[in-house]
Amino acid sequence: MGPVGEAAKLLRPMGAEEYLAWEASQEERHELLEGVPYAMAGASEAHNLLVGNLYFLLRPAAQARGCRVFFSDMRLRVSERTFYYPDLMVVCGEDPHPLYKERPCLVVEVLSEGTEATDRREKLWRYREIPSLQGYLLVESRTRRVEGYFRGAEGWLYRVFEGEEVEVPSSRRACPWGLFTRGWSLPRGRFSFTLATLWGMRESGGRWASALGSRGRLSTGSR
Repeated sequence: MGPVGEAAKLLRPMGAEEYLAWEASQEERHELLEGVPYAMAGASEAHNLLVGNLYFLLRPAAQARGCRVFFSDMRLRVSERTFYYPDLMVVCGEDPHPLYKERPCLVVEVLSEGTEATDRREKLWRYREIPSLQGYLLVESRTRRVEGYFRGAEGWLYRVFEGEEVEVPSSRRACPWGLFTRGWSLPRGRFSFTLATLWGMRESGGRWASALGSRGRLSTGSR
């Protein structure tokens, strides 16, 4: 007598509307890749503090110019059958859907052992196909290092930051980087922050990040 098990089921990819309706009934968050949902892992303390610090570094100036900063719980729709939850994204201009965004100008992912391969390969490839995207930052959670991919006139440029200042150039109005430098005495048209500020906040316990508890929710766990 052969082994007895559950009968094989036909894999039927989900579309956008079905995915959104289905996930609304789930206790966990799920990203959707080509119609197939994948449950998301939780995030470590270091990961959460870095995301929170970045959010509070960007949010004041973004609000002053009418841009919005989203983190962790806001979906990014890449296509009809692919949705992600970026660690952080900046949206300038019209992008009105309440459950997801489609036109970010900046996306940030904080790297960890569980997500690094996906962030470096799959997401890099798919994010670069978003017409509005001007920059994609990969922030290390284990060392002071930021990698950036930036849209230029002749294609995408790659740069590594290991010093004090992370500088993001932009050549399009879709994401006015100058909004992030308001009051910082930095060159116009550039978004910049220091690694000392980002990591110093984290290493001191992340006073700004901890304040996030009263304003929003960040994932917890082992990401």
